[in-house]
Amino acid sequence: MTAVAGGAPRSLAAIFAHAQSGDVAKLSAALDDLGSELGDDFGPGALPAALDTLGSDGQGALHLAAASDQPAAVQALLAAGASMTARNGSGNNLAGIAASRGCMDVLRWLADLVSAGGDDNNLAATVVTATNKWNETPTMLAVAAGELPALRLLLTLAPVAATLTTTRDAWNRSAIDIARDQGVPAVVQVIDAHLGSTSGSVPEAGFAATTQDAVAGAIGSGTIKLRKVEGGPSVRSMFAEESRGARVVTTAKSRGPPYTRVLSKLIEAPGDFAVVEELLAAGDVDPAGLDMFGLPALHKVAAWSKPGLVQLVASVLSDDELVATAGDSGFTALHMAVEMGAVGGATAVLAVAEARKVRARLVATRDGAGRTAGELACELATMPCEVTDELAT
Repeated sequence: MTAVAGGAPRSLAAIFAHAQSGDVAKLSAALDDLGSELGDDFGPGALPAALDTLGSDGQGALHLAAASDQPAAVQALLAAGASMTARNGSGNNLAGIAASRGCMDVLRWLADLVSAGGDDNNLAATVVTATNKWNETPTMLAVAAGELPALRLLLTLAPVAATLTTTRDAWNRSAIDIARDQGVPAVVQVIDAHLGSTSGSVPEAGFAATTQDAVAGAIGSGTIKLRKVEGGPSVRSMFAEESRGARVVTTAKSRGPPYTRVLSKLIEAPGDFAVVEELLAAGDVDPAGLDMFGLPALHKVAAWSKPGLVQLVASVLSDDELVATAGDSGFTALHMAVEMGAVGGATAVLAVAEARKVRARLVATRDGAGRTAGELACELATMPCEVTDELAT
């Protein structure tokens, strides 16, 4: 559950919970409580400002309602003064969140506003065409997540469709560029057909001039700077190779049918255990699939230093998927954690590998530059090389 800061109004936690659950009656009561709690001393605008507060995971009440596909809760929050244009920690508003998660009820409600005309039309159109911190539109997010129904709906909105298909992200990619990069023919065909019916031509991929090296650090909430960790377990003991025999390197890849969605495309930093658990239980989400940067979910949660998420994701992976390399760098999940200085992520990956009896294989795997995870750690100094040997036992 999303946590709120200690100095936030007490009733805000209840608003977050009921916005996410979609219980409008309880949400309305919590909104009344918030109004009473703030009182007249806070002056005009205090309630709307409080409603736009972001929780510890970078999500506000409106974002939680959108992510849970609760349009009635969204409307209740807006009626109380929440801003329709409010952004979460990644710069996504409710349209971007709904598009990336395939929340069709919220998207249909927004689409109706866009089509209705008047002031609501203008505001909703602004929301639907807004970009996040990487200049990604809701259409791009739907493409990246493989959410075809959401993509089709957005492309039917004549007032905004042109903007949604021509806008380019921070890496000079349009929506169809991303679709091509993802390699999902059905998504490419949907955008291709739309562009062909409206302009008679399909723009060439703008991504050709940009390598994935330029975006490799943009994982989840963005680039995490390397940091040197003082103290803690020894890298030499953590990555000690039980044997140095030849190893078979496995490259990460998506599983394909019957999976229609990819876990790595649906999660963002800092990672929510309940959300990931729910996605894995859905039955149609591929836990091993790759995101637009060629990374599976295990690599991302290891880099975020989330031991619980590492264990959860790893529990549904095969041994080959657990030790697989991915991305342009050819990193394993262990390499990924090392590069980000994520001691918790690294130790969790090692623990799982030990339990699965593939630790020797994992620590012996070399990245695209020929380095083991231990060698990478010593090279980057993101983890201590000369400390204790606690993990060796």
